[in-house]
Amino acid sequence: MKSIKKKRSMASHRKLHFQKVLGSMIVALALLFAGSAGAQETKTIKGMVRDVTGEPLIGASVIEKGTNNGVITDVDGNFTLTVPAMQRYP
Repeated sequence: MKSIKKKRSMASHRKLHFQKVLGSMIVALALLFAGSAGAQETKTIKGMVRDVTGEPLIGASVIEKGTNNGVITDVDGNFTLTVPAMQRYP
């Protein structure tokens, strides 16, 4: 009787282990696909903002049209802005 109970408990343990591993694999795949679905290619735009006399503007806002995505120019008037690569503007 003990060997039958032992075999049953071993089988139950294996089944439970398999379910846990399978569940973990499903979660891992879901996260992988969710991450790649949200990922998009980006483009980096660099430039310098100057005033009418040609002097660099410090602290000027450079904002992607139609979004809140923006940066401020540095002490030399330079900026680097990252935007979606396939974005088209009218």
